[in-house]
Amino acid sequence: MKLPTEKKLIQISVILIFLSLFLPSFRFKSQLFIPFKSLLFQFFVSLLFLIYFYLTLNNSKFRPKFSWLNLAVILFLISSLISLFFGVNPEKSFFGTLERMGGFLSLFYYGVLFFILSHLFKGEYQEKWRKFINWSLIAGFLAAFWGIGQWLKISFLFFEGERVSGPIGNPIFFAAYLLFMVFFSLLFFLESKTKQAKILYSSVLMISVFAIILSGSRAVSLSLILGLIFFSLFYAFLTQNKKIKKISVAVAIFIILIFGSILFFKNQPFIQNNFYLSRLALGSLKDFRNRYLAWQISWEAFKERPVFGWGEENFKIAFNKYFSPAYFDTPTAEVFFDRAHNVIFDRLTSIGIVGLLSYLFIFLAIYLTVFQLKKGKKINEGQFVIFLVLPAAYFLQNFFAFDTFPTYLKFFFFLAYLNSFVLGGEPKNKFEFFKKINFPSQYRLFIFIPVSFLIFFAIYKFNIKPLISIFYYVKSQNVQLLPEALKYYKKSVSFNTFANADIHDYFSRRFFQNVANDFIKTKEEKQKYLLMAEEAMRKAAILDPQNSDFWLKLAGIQIMLVENDIKEGLERAEISLKKVLELSPNNLPALLDLAEVKRLQDRPEIFLELAKKGVALNSKSSVAHWYLAAAYIANKNEIDAQKEFDIAYGSGYKEDIRDLRYLAGIYRKLNQWQKVAKFYEEIIKKDSTNADFYLRLAEAYYNLGKIDQAEKIFEKAKTINLDLEKIK
Repeated sequence: MKLPTEKKLIQISVILIFLSLFLPSFRFKSQLFIPFKSLLFQFFVSLLFLIYFYLTLNNSKFRPKFSWLNLAVILFLISSLISLFFGVNPEKSFFGTLERMGGFLSLFYYGVLFFILSHLFKGEYQEKWRKFINWSLIAGFLAAFWGIGQWLKISFLFFEGERVSGPIGNPIFFAAYLLFMVFFSLLFFLESKTKQAKILYSSVLMISVFAIILSGSRAVSLSLILGLIFFSLFYAFLTQNKKIKKISVAVAIFIILIFGSILFFKNQPFIQNNFYLSRLALGSLKDFRNRYLAWQISWEAFKERPVFGWGEENFKIAFNKYFSPAYFDTPTAEVFFDRAHNVIFDRLTSIGIVGLLSYLFIFLAIYLTVFQLKKGKKINEGQFVIFLVLPAAYFLQNFFAFDTFPTYLKFFFFLAYLNSFVLGGEPKNKFEFFKKINFPSQYRLFIFIPVSFLIFFAIYKFNIKPLISIFYYVKSQNVQLLPEALKYYKKSVSFNTFANADIHDYFSRRFFQNVANDFIKTKEEKQKYLLMAEEAMRKAAILDPQNSDFWLKLAGIQIMLVENDIKEGLERAEISLKKVLELSPNNLPALLDLAEVKRLQDRPEIFLELAKKGVALNSKSSVAHWYLAAAYIANKNEIDAQKEFDIAYGSGYKEDIRDLRYLAGIYRKLNQWQKVAKFYEEIIKKDSTNADFYLRLAEAYYNLGKIDQAEKIFEKAKTINLDLEKIK
C-alpha cells in the first residue's frame, strides 16, 4: 500500500487550518450557529491530529519538545480537567453548553490545535505562518465588512440595535476577535517591503478599528487605544530609524489627544448625542454595576470552593446559589449571568485558585518566550513589540468579558505562532525520550489504525451526532407550523447528545411564546402547546437539575397552565418554585411567582406574607413593591396598597397589559366589577385584537347591570373570534 508523503499530509493540514480560520466569518440565522462552528472546528482539529500523529510516528522532528508555552498550556488543561472531577456538574464541565461551548472538551481541542500548529509549522515549514496569518486577516476583513454592512442597515446581515456584531453574533466577542486582526495587520504592515502591501495591510487595520468602534464595546476599545499607544511608544524607543521614531511618537500623541478629548468633553451634547462616541467615552461606574454584582457573587462562590472551583460552565449554578437581590434595584434587571464577565473571577469560580494560577502562567510563559526570542535575535523589533502588547490588550479586554470560540481560536493561534519561533530553533529537548523512540516501519500502521478508530469514534460521538441534532433543530426553526416543528424537535433530541437539555429549553420557549403572544387562538390549542412546553422544560430540568433557571421557566409555564384552565398546573408550579428557592434562596422572581401561586390558590394571607418577604429581600425593587401592593388589594387593604403602588411607580415601574390583567383578576375575585371594567377598558386601548379582553369587559358590565353595554361588547368579541358565534 502506497503511504501518503509528508508534503501531501502537510498540504492537507494547511487546508484544514484554512477552513478553521474562516469559521468565525460565516453565520446563519439560528441561535445555534455558535455550537455549529465550534463542532466543525473540533472535527477539523481531529483530522489534523490524525495527520500529526501519523507524521510523528514517521519522523521524530515533529514530536513534542519542551517550551514554556507547551508547559503552560498543558498545566492549564490539566487544571481544567481536575476541576471537572471536583466540580458540581462533571458532565456539563466536560461538554459545556450549546450557547457557549466552553467545557473542557472544547479547551482540549484548542490545546491540540496549539500543539499541532507549533510542532508542524516550524523550521522548514515556518514560512506557512505568513500564509496562515494572511488568511486570518482575510477572514477578519470579511467579518469587519459584515459588521459595517450591519451598520449600513443591510437587513440580511442579522442586525439588531445600534451595536454591530458581525458574523460573531455578539458585539463584545466581535470586537475582541478584531483586536487580533488589528495587531496582526500592524505586524505585517511593518514587515512589508512594497507600497502596495503597506496600503493593503493598513486598510485591513483601519477597517478593523472602525468595526471595533461600531461594535460599541468599551472594554475592547479601551484595550485597543492603550495597546496602540504603548505599541507606538515602545516601537519608537526600540527603532533606530529616526523618521519612524518621530512618526511613532506622533501617532501615540495623536491617539492620546483624540481619546483625551473624548473623555474631557464626554458630557457635551456632541458626544452624548452620538452613540459610538458616547461609548468611547466609557460611561460611568453605574454602567458596570451589574458586572460588579456578578464579581461579588463570584467571590462568594470562590470562597466555598477555593482550590479547584465549581467546574467549567458551572458559573450559573454558583451565580444562582449566591444570587443578589440587588439586581432588582432598577425595574429592568439582567439576571441570567453564566459568566462573571471578568477573566480573573471566571477562572476563580470555574477552576479555582489552581486553575487561575495555571491560566496566568500562560501569560508569564508568553513574556518569558518573547524575551528569550529577543535575546536570541530570532524576532525583529516589530514582532517583539507586537508580542508584548497584544497579549496585554487581550487580557485587559477580558477583564470585562470572557472568551468564546472566535477569541479562543485567535488566542491559541497566536500562542502557536509565538511557540513556533522557539521550536523552530531546535532548542535543547528536555523531552528527549520522545525523539529517541523509534517505531519499526512494519509496526507503524498497527499503531496508527487503532488510534484512527478511536479518533473517528470520538468524531462521531462528540461532533457528528451533535451536528446532526443541531441540523434538525435549525430545520425546525425554519418552519412556521408548530406540528412540523414538533416533528423536527423529536428528531433532534432522539440523538441523545449533551445538547438535549438546551434543545428541550429552546423548544419549550417556542411553544410557550406562541401561546403567550396569542399566536394560538383556540383554548384547546393553547392548552395542548402549553402542556408540550411544560413537558419539554421538565425534561430540560431533569437533565440539568442544578439549573434553577430551568425550574423557574417550568414554573412560569405551569402558572400559565392555570390561567388557561388546567388547574393541576398550580400544584406543579409550587413544587418547581420551591426547587428554585432551594437552589437560589435569594431569587426574587421565584419568591414573587410563589406569591402568585398562593394568590391563585386563594390564600391571600400567604400571598401577602411572601410579597413582604420580597420587599425585605430588596426594598429598592419596584417589582417587589408592586406585588406587595397587589397582595394588599387581595387582603382588602386599599390604603397600604396605594402606598406601595406609589413607591413602585416612583421607582420607575411601568405597567403592561399583563399587570393590568393581573390586577383585574384580583378585583374580579373580590367582585369589584367597576374596577375590573376600568382595567379592561385600559387593556383594550392597548390591544384591541384579543377577543378574551372583550369577553372579560362584557362580564364586568353584565355584573354591573349594564346589560346593553355587555351585549355590544360581546358582539364585538364575536367579530374577532368567530367560534363565539355558537354561543347564544
